[in-house]
Amino acid sequence: MAAMRIQADSPAWAQLAKLKKVGARVVVRALPALIKAGTLGVLDLSEPLEEVVACASEKLAEDEIQRYQDAKQSISDFRRELETFATQLAAENGSAAPLVIVVDELDRCRPDYAISILETVKHLFTVPSVVFVVATDSRQLSNAIRHVYGLDAAASDYLRRFFDLAISLPKPSARQFVEALFARHGLEEFFENRKHLELRFDRDQAVAAFVAMFEATNCSLRDQQKCAVLFTISLRTMQENSYLHPLLLCTLVVLRVKRNDLYERFVSGEIGAKDLVDELSQSTAGRSYFESPSGYGAPTLAHLIVSVQSREKRRADEAWLRERAEADEKSADAELARRALEIIQHSSFRNARGALRHILPRLEFISRQTRQDDDSF
Repeated sequence: MAAMRIQADSPAWAQLAKLKKVGARVVVRALPALIKAGTLGVLDLSEPLEEVVACASEKLAEDEIQRYQDAKQSISDFRRELETFATQLAAENGSAAPLVIVVDELDRCRPDYAISILETVKHLFTVPSVVFVVATDSRQLSNAIRHVYGLDAAASDYLRRFFDLAISLPKPSARQFVEALFARHGLEEFFENRKHLELRFDRDQAVAAFVAMFEATNCSLRDQQKCAVLFTISLRTMQENSYLHPLLLCTLVVLRVKRNDLYERFVSGEIGAKDLVDELSQSTAGRSYFESPSGYGAPTLAHLIVSVQSREKRRADEAWLRERAEADEKSADAELARRALEIIQHSSFRNARGALRHILPRLEFISRQTRQDDDSF
């Protein structure tokens, strides 16, 4: 469905300005009274309004009755103006499609706020030619209802009152989601502009590393989005055609977001590459990545070994790798170890030895700024 556009000098634009004014009056004074009366006191509203509703049943004060009537009229006016706006917008775009309003990540809001949004949509925006699409985790919303109202088993039934149709989207594969994240953050153009021959596999390496690490650490889609943001900002701070070392960078990005304990211990030199790989290999996906001689497991292991901060642990890791390589010449484990050793000893790998020194300042600065931004809310 093509997105509708509003011209600044069109009737729809003027109608939108009018709609905002009417909506402001509704939000300030009309909606709380109507919802309170319409839900028979189920909602927990402000103390002044609670007092008004409580005394209204006893005194039947004329001013409160008038306020309720005003509330009904204000909402009626708002709905009429919203319907007019949706109709004008469709006409100007030559389409009969409804006005679609998307509410995303409602499950991330405070429970009381999330329920308030649903109540508002239900009571205020039930208008022809206007459709709401709520993208959310229904289980989290049910938990929010239990938290606010204590409905327990009835929470799911209460939640269904707000939706005419529920559609469950299948979870994408790790590779599908990584590809979608790259497209969303404009990384395709970034990698296409990297013309140097030594950099031509950077995109493939980044995708492979993210897929493996997302699966190895059981990253949620939201965690994967955080990783993509951190990765994108890191790339934007680097010079064009400079070495990215994507296998190391992507591995550290995922650890920074999902397994910060391992990240801190590795970058500080407390643990070496063997300890890190052993931890990641506890999952089937991690074990498959670091034990298969094909793919990017061996070069990732090589990057991790040369990045170890402790010289003692780095030497121990290289000795462990040689021991694996000599254990059984025909085993996949030995083949992977030999390949990793060859990569470490190759002259072209010399630039990877200082990769961690260039990557860490970017990750630390970005993560620190992100935490500060989160704390400011």
